[in-house]
Amino acid sequence: YQQQPRDESVVEWHSKVPNQALVDLIPPPPLSSNGHDDNNHSILIIGCGTSRLPELIQARYPQSNLILLDSSPTCMDILQARYHDNDRITCLVGNVLDMSNLVVASSTSSGGVDCIYDKGLLDALLCGEGWNGPVAQLLHQAAEVLARRPGSSYVLVSYPLPTSTQDFIRAQHPDLLEWTFGLQEHGKVQLSRAVVKK
Repeated sequence: YQQQPRDESVVEWHSKVPNQALVDLIPPPPLSSNGHDDNNHSILIIGCGTSRLPELIQARYPQSNLILLDSSPTCMDILQARYHDNDRITCLVGNVLDMSNLVVASSTSSGGVDCIYDKGLLDALLCGEGWNGPVAQLLHQAAEVLARRPGSSYVLVSYPLPTSTQDFIRAQHPDLLEWTFGLQEHGKVQLSRAVVKK
């Protein structure tokens, strides 16, 4: 990934986290029978905004399919113009709290993904009053999507979470999702991950 010229349309949450660390959180795609990355490997970036994260991921995993989901039509217009000639990137406008139906409608095989990538979305939900409901709904939707793909994961880039918030997150679908918080810390940003239990 090469440094891009400054683009006023790009807004990055947690921009001081090294690019390498952001991509290292994603488990690599399994190899197909011919020894290459699985062409069905897919990554859903929720609350993607206009981040350059998709390019970082594609530089590492060029055979992966990316689904970019955001509620802002303006952001999606920017991304669709940016990636109009990239057939491995799908842009979706919609509510992340309905991601399960949106992913099915996007025609990915099985309606599941191998990785959900959350870079700042959970932070935004936690800023709202009465955040418990939206966060529980987010994780319920994520569990529905991830349950369709064995070995899938939820990658979380966020501000450090209080123990009580971590406990709340762990309590959502504990039969399916196994969380590890603070895999890495970069300043005031914490990198965490949940994996689907086998």
